[in-house]
Amino acid sequence: MRLQAERVNASRHTIAELIERAIDASGYREHVLGLDWGERRLANVHKLLRLARRFEASEGRELRAFLDHVAYLQDAVKVEPDAPVEGVEPDAVRLMTIHAAKGLEFPVVCLADLGRQPNTQTPDLLVDGERVGLRLVRLDGEGSKPTLDYEQLCSERRGREAQEEDRILYVAMTRARERLLLSGAVDFERWPASRQAPTAISWLGPALAADLSSLAQSGEAALHDLPMDGAAGPVNVRLQLNTPATVGTVLQPESFAPDAPASDALASDGPTTGEQLSIFADGAPSSIPVAAPVDTMATRSQRGRGSRPEQPPRSEPHQRPEIPLTSLSYTSLSELQRCGYRYYLERVLGLSEDRSAARSDAGHRGLEARARGTLVHRLMETIDFKRPSPPSPEQVAKLARQLGMRLAGGEREEIAALLDTAMRAEPATRAARAVTVRREHPFAFSLALGEPLISGVIDLLAQERDGGLMVLDYKSDRIAATVDLEALVEREYGIQRLLYALAVLRDGAMSVDVVHWFLERPREAVVASFRASEREALERRLVEHVTSARRRGFAVSSDPHRGLCLTCPGRGSLCSWSEQETMKD
Repeated sequence: MRLQAERVNASRHTIAELIERAIDASGYREHVLGLDWGERRLANVHKLLRLARRFEASEGRELRAFLDHVAYLQDAVKVEPDAPVEGVEPDAVRLMTIHAAKGLEFPVVCLADLGRQPNTQTPDLLVDGERVGLRLVRLDGEGSKPTLDYEQLCSERRGREAQEEDRILYVAMTRARERLLLSGAVDFERWPASRQAPTAISWLGPALAADLSSLAQSGEAALHDLPMDGAAGPVNVRLQLNTPATVGTVLQPESFAPDAPASDALASDGPTTGEQLSIFADGAPSSIPVAAPVDTMATRSQRGRGSRPEQPPRSEPHQRPEIPLTSLSYTSLSELQRCGYRYYLERVLGLSEDRSAARSDAGHRGLEARARGTLVHRLMETIDFKRPSPPSPEQVAKLARQLGMRLAGGEREEIAALLDTAMRAEPATRAARAVTVRREHPFAFSLALGEPLISGVIDLLAQERDGGLMVLDYKSDRIAATVDLEALVEREYGIQRLLYALAVLRDGAMSVDVVHWFLERPREAVVASFRASEREALERRLVEHVTSARRRGFAVSSDPHRGLCLTCPGRGSLCSWSEQETMKD
């Protein structure tokens, strides 16, 4: 009846109003807010409403046409970006086109590659109203010949394109609220003198720093603070130059590769004409730490063969800078130790891992490992161990739908049976006998002043009747019967076990059992016991891990393999290891 009434009155409402009525009638807004990242999802709903209003303003009030338009956007190669959400944005770098950033503002904006040459090609045929221009190809092999109004039309076209480029650049620069970073490479031997410069940085540079060319050629310090008069008062522009004379000051060769030939090329005395120009515009400039990957593509061929090139001795070796670590979770610390370069790509540059590779590589149909783990953990949170009632297949399917997951045939029955079997194992019995049980228990601690904040979340923390505590960590991994679980935990979850034990002991506990519970083999839990007297030794081990991570920096892994590299965003394009090495078992 409701749908019939909506059809009757559809012509009286705008497209956006129809969507809003459907949202209100179905309670979809409340449903979305109850899901993970509810604010993000609701922001995308509001973005759909904005798309509807814009579509109706330009194309008319036709619901079917709008649905086709949305379907086209969904299937287009250029995926529509998520709507921004104030206050809940991830702590990562967002890579956006300038057009996608229209109307948005960010505390810090970086415009890179401003030295890139624009595309100045023009078609052979130009038409403007009644004017026509044509470029004819000569039969004798000489250059083409412009005819009719081609030269005039070409000049006008390039003028309009230059104005549009300036307008887009202005839009991009004005997205910054607190700090704007402009970066580009220029060749000062061919430094343009006119305003009609071919690249953005070649006219932005002189506009912000009139003596830029002489500063670059003087070989003076790489860092310059230049006062300027702004519309809202005086501002400072921080100029940072990376030239052959300043190598080791702005970008240290040792920070790129500990023993790769690319760093020697940077430090050589050979002729180099390119300079890297970075201009930081800010009301109160301050030093900005630069973190760079510790490997380059220059060693790809040697690494693929498992050998290293010999390195010539350095007269003035540079010390590799330690990376700043202000906060760490066991996941980030583990990732740094496994492969610092992947950590850099994902957690510093904000590149997304390639989950499609995991789905296509999986030998098991259905949910990939991460989605399956999320679903199983959410189901475990609903179980009362004192009165265990494992979820039914229908409840598994319902929760999967709420999480936006699609289960393959028989998968809901498989997960329901998995949890039913687990409820009869010893870890579940221990949780049932516990005095108190806390789920998803967060912790945070720092070993000393100036040391990073260590944080994490414990799946289940139980206080047992003898006064000890038990940390129970669920693992939903698909584990073969031949896998040594003790060795697996030590290799993959050793740091996690160390942090869990320290978090509980530093809170005053006399003893703690850290239990890794693999639900595929629930009766073979891996238990490690720790006492308060071991706390100092555990803290020393953690300090060693953090110090090692700092010193190693963003170095690429020395042991690449499929389990580590399959979903890495740098595999096959940015990593110095060959495909053969990263895809080995």
